[in-house]
Amino acid sequence: YLKGEKSVFKPPRTGHPALMSLETEIFLPSQLAHGRTVIVKGLDPGAKHRYDESRQTLFIVCQDASLDKVHSIVVSLDPPLAPAFAVNDFWGDFGGTITSILVAIAAILAYFFLL
Repeated sequence: YLKGEKSVFKPPRTGHPALMSLETEIFLPSQLAHGRTVIVKGLDPGAKHRYDESRQTLFIVCQDASLDKVHSIVVSLDPPLAPAFAVNDFWGDFGGTITSILVAIAAILAYFFLL
């Protein structure tokens, strides 16, 4: 992105309307959280959180609502989620094919140069 351009990764810190609520709502699908404990780390002292599974929403209430305050939290589940699938890598997918092609090329070159 261009310098000074607004971005999801570097949102503007000024020009926001005054906060009217101390509560933040985060969507957390019940398929993920069902039967698990929702753990929220990084909350300021006095801040509270509550997960409502029927609304699939994690509610967080902070005490400090000043505009220059940046809140950073980490939400996890206990027990943690099991991986749904294994992530492939380039050599795992194409390593055998690439090796076979290189061996075939080496065999052809050896045939012509060793005659």
